[in-house]
Amino acid sequence: MLLASGVRPVPPASPLKDYSEHYVSIIAWTLGVIVVLVGLLLWGWTARKRRQSGIAAPEAVPAALYEVEPAAGSQGMYVGTVLGQDRLDRVAAHDLGIRSGARLEVHTLGEHAGAVVLRPRVENVFVPAAALRECGTTGGMVGKFVEPDGLVAFTWDLGGTEVTTAFRPRDPQDRHALLDALQTIIDRTATTGAAQEDAR
Repeated sequence: MLLASGVRPVPPASPLKDYSEHYVSIIAWTLGVIVVLVGLLLWGWTARKRRQSGIAAPEAVPAALYEVEPAAGSQGMYVGTVLGQDRLDRVAAHDLGIRSGARLEVHTLGEHAGAVVLRPRVENVFVPAAALRECGTTGGMVGKFVEPDGLVAFTWDLGGTEVTTAFRPRDPQDRHALLDALQTIIDRTATTGAAQEDAR
């Protein structure tokens, strides 16, 4: 019914429902789910490391290389290492599965030629020249997917196990220099091996 002024009266607002008594249970359930998920991730990671306990540890970086200028080097991200060339089968052993900021150096000369991955707070990785098998680019590996050819990848022999490591240079222009240096080592190793076979 309208008042004399022609304005319809506003009905009283219904009281707001009080959900405060449910907040504690909602927060508890949320935290519980998070704890369970984190626990499952840790359990899976530990189980993977246990399954891969037979994989050899990478060689330590020769002390001399810390004082030598590399043929190519780049700051960027160490994406990870996988078994063979399966881009999703991460190697967890020896902290090879830990993604981190890193510097990749390729040394083409001297008795310690090879690739070096320098990682803060994690063991550095040395890949001797004789262990390198092939190199190239890829658009993704173990959860890190970028533009096509955005990652530098190299396959190498880790104590009898074939693995592939990926690195993302901060400066895309560094990719070519890194790949050229890696390929130089691979080609030279192949030539040396062929010459030794011919000499037998």
